[in-house]
Amino acid sequence: MRVRIKCIEPEEGLRLARRFIELSAPDRRSFLEALHEAGVQFAQLPILSDIDGEDRNKLSPAQLRIWSVWERDRDSAVWNVSCATRLMGRLNVPAFHRAMDSVIARHEILSTAFTYEPGAGPRAAPATRLSRVVHTDMRALPRSQRERCVKALAEHHASQPFDLANGPLLRVDLLKLTDHERVLLLCMHRLISDQVSLQVLVDALMHCYRAYEAGGEPDWEPLPIQYYDYALWQRRRLEAATVDVRPEVATAGYCCACIHLSIDAALTERLRVLARRRQLALFTVLTGTFTILLSHDGDQTDVRIGISMSNRHRVETRELIGCLADLLVMRARVAAGMRVDEFLGGLERAQAAAQTDSDRPCAPDSSLVQVIYSHDAPPASYGPHRIGDGLTLSPLAAPRRIAECELSLNMYERGDQLHAVLTYATDRFDVETIERWREHWNVLLDSIAADPARRIGTLPRLAATQQRYALSS
Repeated sequence: MRVRIKCIEPEEGLRLARRFIELSAPDRRSFLEALHEAGVQFAQLPILSDIDGEDRNKLSPAQLRIWSVWERDRDSAVWNVSCATRLMGRLNVPAFHRAMDSVIARHEILSTAFTYEPGAGPRAAPATRLSRVVHTDMRALPRSQRERCVKALAEHHASQPFDLANGPLLRVDLLKLTDHERVLLLCMHRLISDQVSLQVLVDALMHCYRAYEAGGEPDWEPLPIQYYDYALWQRRRLEAATVDVRPEVATAGYCCACIHLSIDAALTERLRVLARRRQLALFTVLTGTFTILLSHDGDQTDVRIGISMSNRHRVETRELIGCLADLLVMRARVAAGMRVDEFLGGLERAQAAAQTDSDRPCAPDSSLVQVIYSHDAPPASYGPHRIGDGLTLSPLAAPRRIAECELSLNMYERGDQLHAVLTYATDRFDVETIERWREHWNVLLDSIAADPARRIGTLPRLAATQQRYALSS
């Protein structure tokens, strides 16, 4: 029998949320069962911001997994999140400094460090050192050397370990190339960030800079919650579900490189039409094609992919900086005789079932997967675009970094096209292999968009020109 979803008033939601937080773990389980029987979804309850519990500074489940990796290799840069952005035009330096200070003050997590208490485990604590903008003047260098130096400094900036005990866990460097050209380097530790948080940081910085440069104040409302309100809420939910919050994680870290992929507007529209006609999410179509690609090229019928979940479906978390992203391990069996649309339909149902309770952390063992797929916002500081009076921001190529898995594909939508960043371990794949993979990916997308009812085993592995070459060689 299906339970009818009941609408609740905001005041009732607040009362129920406070009651849930204050109960013991066994009573919270009973409380959740009662909510379900009453037709109230847990997602309807707000995340509270005024809970001053003694365990508020405990780490979230995602942070605990990262901490366990850091304990085994404290100098690793595998959990650094970074971007490099070029600023062209006149920079109002005092306004920039003020903007950065305002963003740090707005997000509690940016002033956080981490300590370990015997018997209590790792805890968040105020950092003893706060982030400051570091200026490097490169104008004296010959123009021919500047770009090489920028690349080297960006890679160094992105790969240096953080001092988790003292902080800061956010690095901000401004490289001055000429009077009207600078490069901004940003890097955060994954304990306080994720890829979407990097974009939130850049957006907030630009918003404040515009306001201060114009002589005004940022027109934003206070954040509804801070990250550790979210972490407390998530732990309470997890405790009520009796799920282990600290699985062992085996992450080695890989030296990696990135390539950018684009799907033209015509094919993008055909894929969207396919999704609408089959009543599928575009996310499912892309994930399914990626799974088929891995099955084809790896000659595997049992494929596991780590699906990166941004966990920003709630209004309270959309503008929050923090370690919100998590992994959901999806397993798919790819049979040659299965129709593509049937496979995609089954994948959609499996994804929907796995995400039924999106407030419950996934808590996977990431050693189960070496491939991660995500469908997020564009990379931080995408552009170019104007951010002030005569100042233009545009992204630079991502600095070489350390990755947590062998292969990851981050899809994003911009305008009428689909784009992707493919990150690969350089000791596992060479450039030629990745280029062939890129071509095969486009061929599969085109074939599936043209005929989603065809059998998986009949999908082409190579483009027509490559097939003719293969047959003649």
